[in-house]
Amino acid sequence: MENSHLGITLLSLFLFFSPSKSTLSQDPPPTVFEILQKFGLPSGLLPNTVKSYSLSDDGSFTVYLEKECHVEFDCLVNYEKKITGKLGYGSITNLKGIQVQKVLSLARC
Repeated sequence: MENSHLGITLLSLFLFFSPSKSTLSQDPPPTVFEILQKFGLPSGLLPNTVKSYSLSDDGSFTVYLEKECHVEFDCLVNYEKKITGKLGYGSITNLKGIQVQKVLSLARC
């Protein structure tokens, strides 16, 4: 009789601590581009060469790119391999790793 109680107790503990189906089928974490949109920022702020990122509860973030890159819009944007800053809704503060330079257009005659 005592063995059956022990067996039921062990089975109960096993079932209690077994991962549930909902734990096993968690959604993948959002991409850095989805995070930007959640903070009211355009997803195109970063190039598509993002390798990984981390985001703290206080909004501090680090983004790692595959390599440095340079993109020309109305200005030249230089991205380092590591970008850091702090996200707030509609803003980024303490930004490091991105430099923006004005591009001068020369008139041709």
